[in-house]
Amino acid sequence: SSAAAADSSAAAADSKRVPHYTGFKEDPFVFMANGDNDWESLKKFFKIEGLEATQFLTRSTGGRKRQIYMVSPLVSKLLPYNERNVKFINTGVRTFSRTNQKAVSACDFRLNQEGLPAVLPYIHARKLKVSFSDILILLKNWSPHIGDLSKETQQAAGLLESCSAHASSSVFGNGACILSFYPEEQSAASSEPACPISTPIHLCGLKSRFSLRIMVTQKDRVHALMLLRQGKAAEIQKQVEDQMKELQDRKKNDGGAVDDFDAEEEDETAAPPVEASMDDQDEREANAPGEDADEKQS
Repeated sequence: SSAAAADSSAAAADSKRVPHYTGFKEDPFVFMANGDNDWESLKKFFKIEGLEATQFLTRSTGGRKRQIYMVSPLVSKLLPYNERNVKFINTGVRTFSRTNQKAVSACDFRLNQEGLPAVLPYIHARKLKVSFSDILILLKNWSPHIGDLSKETQQAAGLLESCSAHASSSVFGNGACILSFYPEEQSAASSEPACPISTPIHLCGLKSRFSLRIMVTQKDRVHALMLLRQGKAAEIQKQVEDQMKELQDRKKNDGGAVDDFDAEEEDETAAPPVEASMDDQDEREANAPGEDADEKQS
């Protein structure tokens, strides 16, 4: 009949239509729960107080957590109730990343510089005060020599020979830490160079048995050195790039793998592959250059 023919032609037309593109399926937001092993480890290691596990999330449902993001209490309540109705592309600030640093025994995560301002007020451990000279040394060198740091910093971090010999009993153990300098505490009679800014400086660090270094991106280094008036932008950029190249060449010559912590500096303009998850995109930022070679410094 004519009705059947019409239905048949309509069905054929529908089959030829291009399906409507609904966009890339985003990875889920998986909130941590109280009692989660990784949360308990973070809470104990950094002595986190005033934050709940439900304020932290990952972007993968299985396997080990690689990146942990922090959100406000309001966002942590809003997301679960609206995830089916609203398509959320991204949220939170990356606060912790899993580290390959073998010297870390108490906690498998380190802090991220971008999330440090958000979580700093709630952390009551793993803080180390350093001098202004130490800040400059750490910023200008990917892998600073221990002897270049002040004796006070070496003593506090347990890097002196007397401390290293008894590393297990050192108060400041190995692992992620926060390196802070407070300009208001700098004595006017001090032989230290004067700090050109009045605000405190806080940097994410990583301490192993024989080294102490900061964990920031190449751009963050350049930006910080510019704020501290250590030269012109082009000069600082070249110095930082030369330091990175020298370290990578040394690791290649030693037969070690080069960690691409700053690979995002080269790839930041390139679109990530569609099939990559949020954690996969961030994995290239997980380790700093030389992070696995701390034990070789001895």
